[in-house]
Amino acid sequence: RLTLPQVKSLRHSPYFQKVRSEIFFESGLAHEQKHNIPKAIEAYLRALNLQPQNDDAHRHLAKAFFQQGEYGPALEHALRADDLGSPIDPSLLRNIRDKAEAIR
Repeated sequence: RLTLPQVKSLRHSPYFQKVRSEIFFESGLAHEQKHNIPKAIEAYLRALNLQPQNDDAHRHLAKAFFQQGEYGPALEHALRADDLGSPIDPSLLRNIRDKAEAIR
C-alpha cells in the first residue's frame, strides 16, 4: 500500500495519457490498413481526446474523413495538422478544399 498510493493519479498523468493516445493512434493505423475507415476514425478521435496536439492523428483523420466523404471535418483536421507543423500532401489538401467548398 505504501508503494502504490498514487495509482489512481498515475492513470491521469501526462505520461500515461500520452501512452494511451499512442495506443489509440496505432489502433487507428491498423484499422486504416484493413480499410475499416469508420473504426480508424473512432480510434484517431480517441487519440486526440487524450492528446489534442497529436499532429499524426490530425493528418490521418483528414485523409480518413476525406475517404468517407466528410469534407468539412477533413479540412478541419488537415488545417490543424498543418498548424502543428505536419502538413498533409498538397494534392490531397487541394482535393479536400475543392470538395469542402463545393458543398458550401
